[in-house]
Amino acid sequence: MDTTDRSLDEARASIDIGDVNILQRLGEVSSHRVRDPDNLSNQETEAHLRQGIMIPEGRLEHLSTTVLGVGSVGRQVALQLALIGVPDITLVDHDIVENHNRAAQGYQKKDLGLSKVLVTATDCHQISTSEEQLTVRPHCLEWWGGMGNILKDATFICVDSMEVRQAAWQAVKSWFKFKFVDSDYEEDRSIYCDIRVGGETIRVLTVTEESHIAGYEATLISDEDAYEQNCTRQTTIYVANIAAGLMLQQLSLWMRK
Repeated sequence: MDTTDRSLDEARASIDIGDVNILQRLGEVSSHRVRDPDNLSNQETEAHLRQGIMIPEGRLEHLSTTVLGVGSVGRQVALQLALIGVPDITLVDHDIVENHNRAAQGYQKKDLGLSKVLVTATDCHQISTSEEQLTVRPHCLEWWGGMGNILKDATFICVDSMEVRQAAWQAVKSWFKFKFVDSDYEEDRSIYCDIRVGGETIRVLTVTEESHIAGYEATLISDEDAYEQNCTRQTTIYVANIAAGLMLQQLSLWMRK
């Protein structure tokens, strides 16, 4: 389980894209490498050419994802998923865009008063590089307890409430354990990634194996015991983009295993 709870300066020093140096992998041929460029259109080839080693096309083309919360971090996660070519994205949030969301979350003036999931779904369609038709499912849920049916291969928890985190985990816990223990196929397994952000401190919690479950559950404390920072005052777009990038790095590492 990858956990990062240091300052950004410390985190930057420790971030390594993958377990080996990327330069050492440039000449390698991965089993999940981008398909033969001769079989793709020029536009498709150019869109994914430079990410092929780090983001395996063979896993990407069938990947379904869920983003819970499309505020500062979740919106950036959704946009990055669309940009790397994920073909199936489910967005879950009940909030509308307000003026204080614009600078920290990347919404525009024309989005004010609209549903965050609908705005983000539209933006994902506009920037998607998926070779298939992008499917974006916006869900405007106010309570998250019944969301088990909409969680996918990769789930990104981007909310600011410990209560919501607990509800989300309870919705998928038995399903995740079943997949870890009983599945003989790597393609059937899942990744669950939870981000915690306060000011310029980012912590990434990732569950990809049964052995990660106990450690993750130990972090699911109550909202009363959690360290709180006002999300409006303490959120910036640059931190949100870094946090989203760290979550997609975890996705990339998982797809390469």
